[in-house]
Amino acid sequence: MTKQVNRDSFYRLASDLESERVKGAVTLVNDLSERAVNDEDASEWDYVLHRLIKGLASSNQSARLGFSTCLAEVVALSIKKGHLKSIDEYIALMLKLLSKEKVKNGNEERGKLFGRLFGLQTLLNEPLFSIAFKVEKGSISNEFVVSFTRHLSELAHSKPWLREPCLFTLYQTVEKLAGFFDESMLRSMFNILDEYQFTLTNEGLTIYLHLLYKCEETRKITENTDLLSNLDLRTNWKNNNPLASGNAKLLVSVLKDVVPAESDGLKQKGSWAPRLHFVWDIILPLICRVRETRENDAHVSKKRKKRQKLTEIQFPEFWQTVVEEVFFSEKASSERKYLGILILEKTIQIIPQELVQQVFSKNVMRTLINQSVDSKRNLHKITSNLLNQIGIVCEKQPNKTVNIIESLWFGPNGTINFDRLTKSKTVHGILISRSIDDGILATLVACILKNIQKEHDNFQITTFGLDTLLHIVKGHRSKASFVWLEQLLQYIVKLAFFDLNDKIGPHSQTNNEELQSLAKERLFSILGELIPLSKSTNSTTWSYVTLQILLTNAKTATLSLKLDKELEEVAKKALETLVNIRADYNNPEADLKLKSLEQLLSVCLLQLYAGDTDAVSVLEELISFYSKSGNEVNTLVGLTELLLSMLAQKKAMLRKLSMLVWESLVVDVGKEQLEILVEVLSARENKEGFASLFEAADEYVDISEDEDSNSECDSHHVHVHGSEGENERKETEDYEDSGSGSDSGSESNSEEDDESTSDAEQGDDVARIDKETTSALATALKLPDNILKDNGDIGYNIEDDGEESEEESMDDEAMLELDDQLSAIFKRRNEALHKVQTGNQRKLEVKELRESVISFKHRILDMLEIYYKHIDRTINCSEKCTSRMCYDLLSTIKPLIKCMQQTTDKALADKSARLLKANVCKLKVSYISKDVDGEHIISYLKDLHSSAIASKPGQFPNLYYSTCSTTSLFLAKVLNAVSNNESSYASLIDIYAESMKNWVSNGKFGRSFFIDFVNWLESKKSKN
Repeated sequence: MTKQVNRDSFYRLASDLESERVKGAVTLVNDLSERAVNDEDASEWDYVLHRLIKGLASSNQSARLGFSTCLAEVVALSIKKGHLKSIDEYIALMLKLLSKEKVKNGNEERGKLFGRLFGLQTLLNEPLFSIAFKVEKGSISNEFVVSFTRHLSELAHSKPWLREPCLFTLYQTVEKLAGFFDESMLRSMFNILDEYQFTLTNEGLTIYLHLLYKCEETRKITENTDLLSNLDLRTNWKNNNPLASGNAKLLVSVLKDVVPAESDGLKQKGSWAPRLHFVWDIILPLICRVRETRENDAHVSKKRKKRQKLTEIQFPEFWQTVVEEVFFSEKASSERKYLGILILEKTIQIIPQELVQQVFSKNVMRTLINQSVDSKRNLHKITSNLLNQIGIVCEKQPNKTVNIIESLWFGPNGTINFDRLTKSKTVHGILISRSIDDGILATLVACILKNIQKEHDNFQITTFGLDTLLHIVKGHRSKASFVWLEQLLQYIVKLAFFDLNDKIGPHSQTNNEELQSLAKERLFSILGELIPLSKSTNSTTWSYVTLQILLTNAKTATLSLKLDKELEEVAKKALETLVNIRADYNNPEADLKLKSLEQLLSVCLLQLYAGDTDAVSVLEELISFYSKSGNEVNTLVGLTELLLSMLAQKKAMLRKLSMLVWESLVVDVGKEQLEILVEVLSARENKEGFASLFEAADEYVDISEDEDSNSECDSHHVHVHGSEGENERKETEDYEDSGSGSDSGSESNSEEDDESTSDAEQGDDVARIDKETTSALATALKLPDNILKDNGDIGYNIEDDGEESEEESMDDEAMLELDDQLSAIFKRRNEALHKVQTGNQRKLEVKELRESVISFKHRILDMLEIYYKHIDRTINCSEKCTSRMCYDLLSTIKPLIKCMQQTTDKALADKSARLLKANVCKLKVSYISKDVDGEHIISYLKDLHSSAIASKPGQFPNLYYSTCSTTSLFLAKVLNAVSNNESSYASLIDIYAESMKNWVSNGKFGRSFFIDFVNWLESKKSKN
């Protein structure tokens, strides 16, 4: 008796695990390979074939996959061993076993129909494919291809839900075999599609497009023969070419998946799928490149080329007719728009850049904006995904970036508010994409400038353009180059500095002043982004480049602001200094200083041409600094004060420039310059502190002193005073004498005093205004002088009424004149009352002044950090810290401690502590010179201990005390390093012992202050 095939293999074939299915197939095929085809084993061969074919009808998807995979190998093996005579015998067996006769229900019928499909698909797998279609030596079996096509077409025609999978299988077959088709095979294929009414379906369209366009061999046959014109079909395309002109409306109905009325036997599909039909994968690439393909066919005659070019549907017509008016129509359902968005996503990925603008048509843009703006809309999620996909496409295909941005912003259906309307950052993300190179940036800038100038009378467009240019510079400043920055700077310089009515100016609108002011702001913001790029000696100084652009254009155009003789003289001297500076470039270290000075001069000259008169004094100081550069100390002190005045201004460009210049000069910074910096840290964070730092202090201390003053503090124009010693001592005494346990009480009381004083001042101002108004009314009404009381009220005596003589009556002219006078009086009163600040306004002012002082201190700490890093680099390179370096460094400790103690800003306190702990206290004490006087260190240490015990810690006591402890231990290490004898330990122990005595009665910090010192002593003892 013949041994049976292992039946467990069939269960493995139905497994959900792919590895199990593969093992089952291998086991079964190996088992059959060892068997001969004879009468004894024939039953097993039949059993296996029947079992595998019937398994294709299973409702289990995994079983269908496993059985069909194994079936291909078994059928090929059966034919090879002679158990099956041919493929036709296999097909006949499959159709017999999967017959629809005697089916019990719809599920069983569905299973058998899908089983037939899987059975036919098996023939597309090797080695069956080559055996079935006889693909050898450039030929195929046309007879079997026709038979196979009919089997699939008949199956597709039986049920609407089988049409797409069956005809997709047919398309895969055509795709593999089309290269072997001859004219007769093509004719047969077209006739079969027509016979089963598939010509005007998505699937039929796909096969047509592949044979007429994608396959090179069949395309040549259709072009060089009269095959298409001789086809006699019941339902066909115009000229039997789906893309022929005149087929647009027919394409609409086909791509909408609507069955033509003449197709009586073809049923309409009954369900909607949230995915695109595979026809779009074929037609979109063809319609996007069909024109290019046709024009490049060298073997086609010119006459035929011209005819084809004129008679084929081009992309604009296709998109408008098929997509825009169907899938994005106002009346289109959400399901159809869903498919339209999928089409749009696929199109953006493959469309050539020249056709991008055609894609963003009217209905498309409306749908994108409407669906993305509201998260409750049906298509919000897929629309948001599409917007993200647009950014990804620009990232992967940067050549489309400019076209997409221009379409979304400036196209016929675009809007500059696209991101705002869609509540997305689509264009914003594209603009800062890292894939954009210099060439694309140049094209993008040129595109924006072109569209701005095209709408030169539209102030909103121009403003938007300037903001966008600034955004581009911020996103791509690391790629700054003349390729794209020169044209950008050329435009903004012309807009900011030159007469807009001049030929060189691109605008001619009435609000020129507002536009020029905006252009100047954007220009200085752009320079602020570019200034940090000038740290290296071989980089471009963009402020100097901008100045040269201005001077070059000034030769042929009219400046909007003409300089008088005095200003021209200053500008002339500054330009001469610039020339001398550039001539002095000789070594990297000197060049960095000169480049910084060049930056300062260039920026100040630009400010001068912009109308900033304060730039004059700065230019004069810079010229003087350069001419007296031999006297390093005095010139550096003056320049440091100048940098602080620029640092205090609100313009980010000036702050960045100040930091850059300071970084270049820090190598020469000494005690005098550091004193100017740390002096700022002691300023109180209130009105008085603001007044001690900035100009026009009297306006903030006592506004009521000057009754006629209507001026306001201009925070842009500041001046750092050189000496405020008395004020500082007074403030420190007040600070230390306050009865609160924390410094917050002092600051709070100060603010309350400011508010109460402000309220009193407000009442005084109102009374003064009322008195002035009453006096003016009395004068206008010609009342007696003695009628006014001292407080401004009118003293009316009824007895005097009878004594009045006969009054002179007023005519109409006098009445009108009096009316004008009264109106003017009350107008002045209203204006005066408006200028009197309310309580909330004064509180807001106090808050703003406090924040200004804190912000200024932050910048001072940034400058100190630059200095500390320079010292650290210098010491590490030379492995030596000179006594001057050490003294300068230690002189900054007390101001930083005091800043932590006084401030109410947590960030400022943290930064001060970080600078002390991470920069000052990290200095390697072994590098410190022995020339440092130990008595100085002891003095610093005693002051620190006294401050920690006697003074109030401020609002952040834990941070304050921990920093004091760390700094104290650092000073102890310094003393030990410079003294290097036993007496230093004794001095340190005495200082800590004395502090411990005071700590017992007055100290507010923990024992760790002393424990850290003891631990350090223990470590030193163990080493010794």
